[in-house]
This record gives sequence, C-alpha cells and structure tokens, in this order.
Amino acid sequence: MYYYKLLLNKTFKNRNNVLLLLLLFLGIVGLYILNLNTGDFYSYLGQVKDHHNTTIELEEYYENILNDDVKYSEDDIESFKGGLQDALEQKEWNEKILELADQKEWSKALSYSIEIINRHLHVNEKAGGDLFPEDHVFALKQEKVLYEQLAALDHEPDTEGYERFGFNYVYRIMDSIFPVFFALILSVFLSEIFVNTYKQGFNIDLLLPSGYIRTTLRKILYCTLFAVCVYIITLFISFVLASIITGTGSFRYPILLYSLDTVATVPVWIIIAKTLTLHALSILNIVLLVSIISYFAKNKLITLLITVVFIIGSSMVLKSLDVLNSMIHLNPFTYLSGADVVTNLMAYQSDNPSITFENGVFFLSVFAVILIAAILLLVRQREKKQMLARK
Repeated sequence: MYYYKLLLNKTFKNRNNVLLLLLLFLGIVGLYILNLNTGDFYSYLGQVKDHHNTTIELEEYYENILNDDVKYSEDDIESFKGGLQDALEQKEWNEKILELADQKEWSKALSYSIEIINRHLHVNEKAGGDLFPEDHVFALKQEKVLYEQLAALDHEPDTEGYERFGFNYVYRIMDSIFPVFFALILSVFLSEIFVNTYKQGFNIDLLLPSGYIRTTLRKILYCTLFAVCVYIITLFISFVLASIITGTGSFRYPILLYSLDTVATVPVWIIIAKTLTLHALSILNIVLLVSIISYFAKNKLITLLITVVFIIGSSMVLKSLDVLNSMIHLNPFTYLSGADVVTNLMAYQSDNPSITFENGVFFLSVFAVILIAAILLLVRQREKKQMLARK
C-alpha cells in the first residue's frame, strides 16, 4: 500500500501531470461549447425550420405559376395544384411541430415529422423509386425509426455528432476524446511514470527489497487503475456538465447502427457500456506496451514517440490503406475507437464485418496476455542479472 501512495504522491506532485489533467478538462468543456454553438444548425428544430422555409418557397412558386398568364395543360395545372396542396399541408405540419416543440410535447411533434417522412417515401414509391437516391431513401427510413422510438420516449431528438444531453454527451466524449486525445495524454503520463525510475540508464526499482517483478506488477496495476479512474471521472464530469446545462436525457435514447440495408438502433447505455469495456482493455494494453517500450528505451521522449507510433500510427495506417482493410480487426489498437466499433461505423466504412465488439474483447485480451508474458520474461531476466551482479 505504501508503494501505491508513493506513486500517487509523485503523480500529483508532477506539474506536467496536473497540466495534462487540466488539458483533458478543458477538452471536455471546449467540445461541449462547440456542440452548443454549432449544433443548432444541424439540430432537429434547425432542420424543421429549414424545411418550413422550403415549403414557403414552394408555396410561392406554385402560386406564381397558377397565377401567371402562361397556358398550361389540364394535367399540368392539376399537378401544380397538387404540389401547392402538398406544400401547404407540410407547411402546416412544420408550424405545428415548432409550436409543439415550444411546449416540449415531443411525442406529438415527432408524429408530424413521421408524417412528413411518410409523405416523402410515398411520393418516391409513386414515382417508381426513382425520385430520390437509394441512400437518401434509406436515410429517411432510419430517421423514421429513430423518430418513432423517440416519440415513444417523448424525448427531444439530439443532434448527431453534436450531442448535448447528459448520456448522449458521454457517448460523444467516448467517441471524440478517447481515440486520440485521451490516448495521447495517457501515453505522456505513462512515459513519465515508467521512465522516471531510470537514473543514468539504471532502474532504481531493482534496488527495492520487494523484488523487481513485484514492483513492476504493482506499477502496472497502479497505472491501469489510475488511468481507468481518470477516464471514468472524465465521463462523469461530461455527464454532469451536459446534464446541468441541457438535461440528462434518457439512458434509453436510441443510437442508430450503421448498415447498408438494415435499420436498427441500440439504447445509448449499451453503447456506453460496451465502449467502456473496449476502452478499459485498451488502457490496460497501452500501460503494458509503455512498460515494455520503456524497458528498452530508458528515455521519456523515445518511449513516448514509439508508443504514439504503435497505438495511433498503426491504426491510422491500416484505415488509410484500402488494401489493408481486411486486416484492421487484427490490430488491437483499432478498438481504441470503441464507439465506432460498437455502432458498426468502422465495419461499415472499411467493409470489414469482422470489426465487432466481441472480436475487440478477444484481440485486446489476447494481446494483453502476450504483453504480460513478455514483461514477466524480461523482468525475470533482468532480476537474475541483478542477483548475479550482486554475487
């Protein structure tokens, strides 16, 4: 227990570590401010207002055509009247949506949005399915399913990519902060912890009476628990911040899964739980990897650079080269982007169905076992050399 207290004291006495935690906090606040300022344009109400303006323009367009002096055929006139009637009806629906939204009656407001989507789908089917592109039709069907589930919850739609509600913002932090920003901060912190015991190339942990193997395992355990705790606190701060300003939202808020032909959703709490599992295993792997790299490098900067190349560079290279897409699931650090894995986004973008939560848990666990075995082997050899040197 004394050794853990010593490591904890050294962690917070180091100004760089405090600055890293402050930087992480500023990242959370900064991202939320960005969501608040930018999200309005892409929000549900923003889309409704935009569609409302479009229907007003269509109304004026059809009225001008019907009132001009040009002679049209009876079929054209009937078509223009039908278009005007449709524009007037959708204009009325949009006005009711905005009115109900002001009263926070989201279930009723969303029912009108569903009617508008049904109208678009019906018109497309009537035109033989050639009016809209297939991806747009699929997006409309996804939106319809999402609105139906939100109507059942009587919940305001959040803005995808710019989430504001408590549970949804936790999901956004996991998706946006962890894969690069948090992993980079963690790498800097771990490089400091594992290398600061080296003095002129000699590891002073070898002099401790508890034994080098036990000391190394304690340090790994401390770093893993500390990093996971910081991460969970980060998520808690994100939840509290968003909940105070916008509201907690619902832990059952539906998140769309990416697919080519199937419309499916998963409650946000399941996304958070699975992503947290992948991220916790990823943290363990990063700790173990830094431990091995520092064993050979014995230098903070070199350890940090090699770590960044491994955990961030490797996944970026595999993602950027289409030829290697079929191998992405084999890289344990692919699962740093846990939210993209759980929502099937990465599998969808890379056309690799093997990128799944289950495979993530498997490959991260196997890689951790391999790293632990390698660490024990290296530490035992070093400890033997130290014992021989003493004799």
